[in-house]
Amino acid sequence: MTALPRGWFGTDLGPRRPCKGTYCFFETTSLPPLPALDGSFGWLPTDPPFAHTVVEHRTAPAPAPVEPGLPPEFVSFIGQPALMAAVPSCTACYWSLAPATILSPLDDGARLLRFLSDQQDVLHWYLWLGPGGEHRVLCSPIDHHHVTVPPERARQALVEVAPSFEAFLYRFWVENLTWYEVARDRLADDDLTPAVRGYLAKL
Repeated sequence: MTALPRGWFGTDLGPRRPCKGTYCFFETTSLPPLPALDGSFGWLPTDPPFAHTVVEHRTAPAPAPVEPGLPPEFVSFIGQPALMAAVPSCTACYWSLAPATILSPLDDGARLLRFLSDQQDVLHWYLWLGPGGEHRVLCSPIDHHHVTVPPERARQALVEVAPSFEAFLYRFWVENLTWYEVARDRLADDDLTPAVRGYLAKL
């Protein structure tokens, strides 16, 4: 794919990682490594569901897109409402699943599919679907499904935030869970969820 900056747009994690705005950009090298993932989402607890989940689409939910080339893990996830309802968001992000893919604005022969947006549309997250069947997750302040920009501006705005959909989802889940436990609830280390404790240990 076209070479893009790599990193993560995240919130503060209490005193463990300051951030002066709603989102800050963090270099890939500063991020804790993720555990082995197998596409099953077995790490995502659904019972009971988390109290502050990513909300449904603010209008009528878009139908799940049925197009060739979508990653099986993505298709599996959006087909299971219990999984979608189990992902926390401390910034009130909402599922904004577009009804169809669009041509990538990078002129790289790929396609984009928006699937998540910030409540104020400050950021949008996309599947980047390469012509060879590969995929990545990108983030941009531009809603490329509604705004057409020149390739150079798109390159300046888009950031690769994960090498796969499940990798993105795990980091999004654990980072938001960490915010609730560390920044909001200020739990002692012994009371943290094991996933949060392990993530912070590698921060």
